[in-house]
Amino acid sequence: MTRRPLLPAFFAALLLGAAMPAAAQDTGQERAQRYATCLGLAESASAFAYNEARLWREEGEDWRARHCGGLALLLLDRPGEAAPWLSEARRLAGRAGEEPAVRAALAALEGQAWALAGETDKALEAQGVALTLAPNQADYRVDRAFTLAGTGENWAALDDLNAAHDLAPGRADILALRASLYRRLEVPELALENAEEALGLAPDLPEGLLERALAAGALGDLAQARADLDRLLTVAPDSAAAAEAERFLREIN
Repeated sequence: MTRRPLLPAFFAALLLGAAMPAAAQDTGQERAQRYATCLGLAESASAFAYNEARLWREEGEDWRARHCGGLALLLLDRPGEAAPWLSEARRLAGRAGEEPAVRAALAALEGQAWALAGETDKALEAQGVALTLAPNQADYRVDRAFTLAGTGENWAALDDLNAAHDLAPGRADILALRASLYRRLEVPELALENAEEALGLAPDLPEGLLERALAAGALGDLAQARADLDRLLTVAPDSAAAAEAERFLREIN
């Protein structure tokens, strides 16, 4: 399974300064502006944002400083350092009485950080918190599925992907991920079925093309596999899926 992009939609919105819950805004204009600025810098100038967050953190127990610093560390590819910042942000947000959606998003980001740092148990704990607070958030199901699959708990990961699909049936990326998992479980027929459903929604989805090619190859349909691999290399030559496509093409040619 190819790991999805780091930031869930909730934090993508925060980085743009939109969809911020009222509890996060009702802190005075100056602090709200400081938070928005720090989040923007976390993406565009991560090292500077981290230093700003360190100074802010020393001023008191504001979860926003921890969130910004943790996010900056993640974007600097320092997940082992980011995770404690995000864990502290989640704890302080709970103490401040923030809305469940805020605490869930912090827990989800913390879980991603622990997972990237190789701390599987801590990742699963944080992801469990996120799902307790926001059980109908499909992205959080996907996050935990990645972590579970990384530990070899493929059937448990499939349960989460099934739940994610039920919550967001129009998401082609979830179907492609489920195809990948069925391939790992050596059920190529179901892998092919899910890949074809994904491509029905997004015909040029790189992961969908790759998974259909791999499933078709496993079922002996090399013509379909080559066609999908050629298409993938045409529409997304620089994608992570393209590297796998090139490897598989060498095997079947």
